[in-house]
Amino acid sequence: MPRMRGARLAIIAILGLVLLVSPGLAVKQTEASDRTAGSVSTIAAKLLDDLRSVPVVAASAPKPRVFAKSYLLMDSESTTVLASKNTSLSVPIASTTKMMTAIVARQLYRLDEVVTVPAEIRQVPGSDIDLVIGEKITVHELLKGLLIQSGNDAAFALAYHLSPSGDDVSEQGASKTAVSADYEPFVEEMNIQAASLHLTNTHYGDPAGLDDDDGRSTALDLAHTARLLMKDPFLAKIVATPSATITSVDGKYSHELKNSNRLIISEESYYLPQVTGIKTGFTPAAGHCLVSAYVKDGRTLIGVVLNTDEYTITASASEMKKLFGWAEQNVQQYEY
Repeated sequence: MPRMRGARLAIIAILGLVLLVSPGLAVKQTEASDRTAGSVSTIAAKLLDDLRSVPVVAASAPKPRVFAKSYLLMDSESTTVLASKNTSLSVPIASTTKMMTAIVARQLYRLDEVVTVPAEIRQVPGSDIDLVIGEKITVHELLKGLLIQSGNDAAFALAYHLSPSGDDVSEQGASKTAVSADYEPFVEEMNIQAASLHLTNTHYGDPAGLDDDDGRSTALDLAHTARLLMKDPFLAKIVATPSATITSVDGKYSHELKNSNRLIISEESYYLPQVTGIKTGFTPAAGHCLVSAYVKDGRTLIGVVLNTDEYTITASASEMKKLFGWAEQNVQQYEY
């Protein structure tokens, strides 16, 4: 009985954290000032009634041998942190930024909304899906390009669409107007969203994660961002997709996509059938990063690995696979 009471108290404390950081449960600041500690406890107790089990780490469990600057393993439902290192350390996060890009795009645009790829896209470096200037493509297709193949051009096309240069862009990149597209209003929306979710250690500098100085977050904040993304069935399906082909609205252009997350590619040695996403990342400053989702005992665990010690293209997949392997051996469901 003492163990059960202690577990319930611990779970209530965890749910108190959920109330603060979960997008679906966050309350307005004006309302929060009127709430008493008792009312918060009541809400937590109600949530506890619906939560019949939580994952716990076995008492004899060793520390995960994950070689990275920071890592975290979290139960998505209860937000229980099962393993961690430097979870509040602010670091560059590279293309894991695109999780929030996708979340904000879903809030701002319709899936069938047509985006005209602006001339500014030619200035975007790094990973791309070969978008063509003047190409017309839906938000639906761009989100696939963003999350499956981690297209920087897809990220900026979505961002530029909020303040477009207009439809006067030819396929050769010539514009009939002097108006330029601007991605900063979209990034401002990303930062507003992060603030509303109480992701206090997160700030975005661009929609693709190229700005290592201004674009930073923590393993803990990224785990909560991933939880939000996975609540959207459309986005959750995309991040679990190994490959796809997307096309422009007129069918003139097509783009072949292959997921950069080796954990969901069945031909890869790092493949884990229980993995359902989510997002890779790399810049020289951020190192190799991965945010991933893993289903164990019917529950989704969120793993975050940032800046692996090993500087190879497979390093983040290797370290994440070790983290999930550790969970299989050492995490159990506590029923109460």
